[in-house]
Order: sequence, then structure tokens, then C-alpha cells
Amino acid sequence: MVVSIRSAVAQAERTRILDHTNEGRKRGDNKFGYRRSVDRRIVQALHQKGIGATEIARQPGIARFAVYKILKGEKVA
Repeated sequence: MVVSIRSAVAQAERTRILDHTNEGRKRGDNKFGYRRSVDRRIVQALHQKGIGATEIARQPGIARFAVYKILKGEKVA
């Protein structure tokens, strides 16, 4: 009985959170997801100069795999 009550409360809280989130999305006042920490144009410019991924990653302080994803055109968090 206690488990079913806690489950119902958790489900109600989850529904409330989703409702608030969806309202924010409809209004457009919130931006969801992580803020980009590096300018993609800088990474691409350094790559065009012939600088390797390891050195590119060191300059702005990001992971090397993030450099590869930016160069492929994939989304990076």
C-alpha cells in the first residue's frame, strides 16, 4: 500500500514537471539543453589551418572527441 501511494505521488510530480516544461517550450522563454562552450567556427578555422585535433582541443579546453564531432557536423553538448 505504501509503495502504491509513493508511486502515485511520484507520477503526479512527474506529470506536473512535464506540464511546466511544455508550457515553457510553447512560450519560448526557455532554452533547453547545454549551452555551447566553444565556438564551432574557431574549431573549423583551426582545422583548415592544418592544426591537429589534439592541439585544437587543448586551446579551448574541450575533449578531443568533441573536436571530431564538430568537424563531422554532429551535435556536441
